[in-house]
Amino acid sequence: MSGSDTHTTRTSPLPLPPATVVQLLEQEEARAIQRLASSLHRLEHDVLAAVELRARIRRHPFLATGLGAALGFAAAPLAPRILRWIVTAASGLPHLAARMPVGVACLVLASVRGARARR
Repeated sequence: MSGSDTHTTRTSPLPLPPATVVQLLEQEEARAIQRLASSLHRLEHDVLAAVELRARIRRHPFLATGLGAALGFAAAPLAPRILRWIVTAASGLPHLAARMPVGVACLVLASVRGARARR
């Protein structure tokens, strides 16, 4: 291999240096925005890879099942309180203010009616 084989050529010319301070600031702002956008794009992919639970569940199915059961056992006493809070928060809406749902089935029906009314 000769030294000329490793030589690379530029396809675009080098940008001219900015003539004024305003042009310099605009150029630096554009670079900063571009770098920020690429950083956010990389961060998005990194977060999605870190939060991806499917692979972890496939590697440790018994641990995932045990954690799910433990969380369900711990959250079960909180579920009626959360549903009651949702109903009282939703009772201010004009669609649900007429009748307060009593059970879970009524809550589901009221939420479906509310969603249908918003369309």
